Amino acid sequence: MITKTPVQDLNHINKLNPNQATQGRRKKMNTLRRLFGQKQSAPKKTSGPLDTHQAEKLWQEAYDFFRSDNKKDHIKAVEIALRLIEDGPNDAFTKSKLQCFIADIYSQKLEEHDKAIKYYQDALESDPGNSLAGSNLGFVYLNYKKDYESAAKVLQQTLDRGVSSAFVRESTKDWLAEAKQKLGR
Repeated sequence: MITKTPVQDLNHINKLNPNQATQGRRKKMNTLRRLFGQKQSAPKKTSGPLDTHQAEKLWQEAYDFFRSDNKKDHIKAVEIALRLIEDGPNDAFTKSKLQCFIADIYSQKLEEHDKAIKYYQDALESDPGNSLAGSNLGFVYLNYKKDYESAAKVLQQTLDRGVSSAFVRESTKDWLAEAKQKLGR
């Protein structure tokens, strides 16, 4: 009988889709740690600011949880992003991007649109130039809240501030036209 080494046993996991692979790697690594007497690695909770390496590692973990199909993983992604806001790099651009990420989770994954609106608004308050946050906020108002007036206002403000991404700009224009049509303008 041929047995696989721990490394060979992990290699098959790389062929799975990203969500299965991440979960499979965690499970397999925890099993191997138990077998070889190593401690399981829990997310390090530090008091105080995170260094760049810690922040990048946490960001990747949050993004992996975001890509999952599991609601509990989406909540973990929000928790990690909130920790990054509190203890990570302290600039408005990064804070705004993280707030937009949290809003995307609430909107796209958890379908909690009121919370999404709050975080998109927070992202715009942190960085008024965050066109993705403005565009996505308008989309939520338009398609989920059916608040066409708010959608038109936010989308117009987003376009007025300038949108560098062609995709975001065109989407924003389309959604603005739809909001104006619903308002009869």
